[in-house]
Amino acid sequence: MHFGPDRMLEKELRKVHFPDTYISADINPALADHVVDICCIPFQDGYFDMILCSHVLAYVEDEVTAIDEMYRVLKPGGKALVLTLLDSSLPESLGKNDPAGASRLEPGMLRVHGADFSQRLQRKGMHIQEIDYAERLSGLERKQLSVGDGSRELIFVCTKGSPGRVHGSLTIPGETPS
Repeated sequence: MHFGPDRMLEKELRKVHFPDTYISADINPALADHVVDICCIPFQDGYFDMILCSHVLAYVEDEVTAIDEMYRVLKPGGKALVLTLLDSSLPESLGKNDPAGASRLEPGMLRVHGADFSQRLQRKGMHIQEIDYAERLSGLERKQLSVGDGSRELIFVCTKGSPGRVHGSLTIPGETPS
């Protein structure tokens, strides 16, 4: 399941990696296959091997419930790849009602995530790994792809149970298959 689908990534995932099982989800019906509220995912427990949550949690009123719901529908060994806009200079995430946070928000955002984001994702039985994908690219590739320096965007790989599992033909970069 892919929350907040990006059209280019969606095309690649649908065509190459998950041709028969890819599901895009968003609260806006114009943006996805399925209209889904991330705080109330209409699938049974342990349904998905993989969830991609791309820049959604900063816009969700009840972030705790959204995270719990993603983990609920993950199979044991499943992975949730979570991306969010980070401000690594902040020790803690700030919300729209915090004067220091309000000035940092983009339109529609309810919070800007800080250095505590990994802890916000942590739950019993979950393993959280931060991946700075920019480290894997040359300086020229970073510039061509406009990926930045990793201070604003990291990939958080949230594994239900043990880390390092392989799903289909997709191995998460930085992991060793078990």
